Amino acid sequence: MAINITPTVITLNGFKFRETETGIEFTGQANTQGFVGGSQATGSVSGYASGGNPGPGAGVDTIDKFSFSVDANSTDVGNLSVARRNVSGQSSSTHGYSTGGVISPSPYYDVIDKFPFAIDANATDVGDLSAALDGPPGQGQMSSTHGYHTGGFGPSPPSSKSINKFPFAVDTNATVSGDLVESGYGHGGQSSATDGYKSGGLPPTGGGQIEKFPFSTDSNSVEVAALNSNKTFCSGNSSKENGYSGNGFFPPTSNIATFSKFPFAVNTDASDVFDLTVSRRQTGTQNSQTNGYSAGGSFVSQPVKNEIDKFPFASDNNATDVGDLSQARTGLSGQQV
Repeated sequence: MAINITPTVITLNGFKFRETETGIEFTGQANTQGFVGGSQATGSVSGYASGGNPGPGAGVDTIDKFSFSVDANSTDVGNLSVARRNVSGQSSSTHGYSTGGVISPSPYYDVIDKFPFAIDANATDVGDLSAALDGPPGQGQMSSTHGYHTGGFGPSPPSSKSINKFPFAVDTNATVSGDLVESGYGHGGQSSATDGYKSGGLPPTGGGQIEKFPFSTDSNSVEVAALNSNKTFCSGNSSKENGYSGNGFFPPTSNIATFSKFPFAVNTDASDVFDLTVSRRQTGTQNSQTNGYSAGGSFVSQPVKNEIDKFPFASDNNATDVGDLSQARTGLSGQQV
């Protein structure tokens, strides 16, 4: 007769460990999502900001980390496998990912980088996207089992509709699991427990769309709602209940500080709810259980930014500046644990 014994689970400093026959195994962040189901779009311990552009055409390989429990500056804890900007970020329960990117005017990259949350270490190249593409800066989309890189801009095709999907369980190349409604880039990415969202982005005629695709099946996205106005080079945040699409600019030069909010439970248009401390575009974004963060970014004809802004999910209040990145930059990716 088989006897099933539930393994002992230990929580230490916000991380989960469990006892196995061969020792103690790190199993990820300690949050209400547990070991299965849901999305990794919120964390409880730390936010990360990786890659980006410190100046015209340049790129950095820096991985920054900052605490969710106290308001403080970030620290440099590692490096990507290659320096690049306009990278997209994804998070599993144990690792951060940074996908795609570019060094202007070229080359474009198909790299899927992966770095651990349990220790401060460099990223390793663990796979490729279906094509060399820059990504929506900030965050892409993520379920509990897969990361997604949606759309992007590259040499071939110049503007992609592809939804790239890669597993967290094994290191392998991404596959195309569907298409966006319209090819584009510079959009925000959001994730609920069941669906991925794409909001804003180029081309300007389609920059007000909110698209949605399911995690449970490989399917094309559908348009389900709209932002208050067209915006591009915006970034996305996610709470458990709502998606946020923020900052960016309205072509050709009008930068935006405003964040819009839309619910995951129903398909309805977004409403403008608060402002960042500074108007900017192409920020890196991170999500704790209670707050959203928007780091770095740039403004037309002004230096790149190093501010880390924080806003509450519980109320629609303006963001506050709670710290600085180790290096000012724009077009960076965000992760959380």
